[in-house]
Amino acid sequence: MAMLMALDSYRYLDRGQLQALFFSGSRSCQYRLRWLVGHGLVRMWRVVMRPGRVCRSSIYLLSRRGAAALAEWLDEDPRPYLRRAEHALERRFHLVHQLEANQFFVDLAFAAREMSDYGLYHWVGEHGVQDAYAEGDERGPIPDGWGRLVTPHREVLIHLEWDRGSEQPRRLRAKLHAYTAYFADRAGASANQILFVAPTEHRERQIASLLPDHGEADRESCRFWTST
Repeated sequence: MAMLMALDSYRYLDRGQLQALFFSGSRSCQYRLRWLVGHGLVRMWRVVMRPGRVCRSSIYLLSRRGAAALAEWLDEDPRPYLRRAEHALERRFHLVHQLEANQFFVDLAFAAREMSDYGLYHWVGEHGVQDAYAEGDERGPIPDGWGRLVTPHREVLIHLEWDRGSEQPRRLRAKLHAYTAYFADRAGASANQILFVAPTEHRERQIASLLPDHGEADRESCRFWTST
């Protein structure tokens, strides 16, 4: 059920990501995934690459049957679970972007395993962020993922913006402004880190050059980080 819950939350995970999250070896992971696919609880997409390209792991997503089983196990209304499963199937043109954003949090969780004082408490996928905003009165910017990193002295709330280098500067400025406006003067706003992960150092510099245009030093707000 933990794997079904992960697929419900993160929409798409490949075999390598599921293995890193739930298994210590490849054989047990493959056996469990084969069982889930064979019982119709999970869909599997094989990734076909061009000749000479590195082959990627198969991709998994929750089926309608798996969504219904998960809702029954949790004793909840199955309709939201079924809608999310159908949405993942229908909106798969965002698949690569979502997989890469998920990989960031998988890597972060894996790296923190060996650190006794640090850890990724949990992370939420894009549609989980949307659902959280829908429960409140205000709607803020929707990142590609949200995670809570626990450190010895504080917790760091990471709003991930997984950048693929395609957004124009004006759209980046609008996104930065939306974050700044949403978090301005909110209690605990400085615990929220908006992390832009760029594909190249050149792109990172381009994003960083836009940051000084937003934010005021005398007001509590979110912080902006960049990386490649």
